[in-house]
Amino acid sequence: ARNLANAKAWYDWALSAKAQSHMKEAKSFQLPSNRKAEISEYAPRFENIRLIDYDFKTYGDSAKRKALLGRWDKEIGASAQ
Repeated sequence: ARNLANAKAWYDWALSAKAQSHMKEAKSFQLPSNRKAEISEYAPRFENIRLIDYDFKTYGDSAKRKALLGRWDKEIGASAQ
């Protein structure tokens, strides 16, 4: 890259807790990726987010994915047009 040192410096800054804590002042709805950053009162609390138990081994298989996407297109996608 032409400005590799500057790119690395920006990257380090953008991932810092100090930089990501500015999202709090901006009333952001995003969760910062840095655990030490302050969180906006508008952002969801990670501990309150319910996630699905996704089976990556089964549904990450390319053949299974292709079959599911084909079924989606046939059953759902067709009626959305």
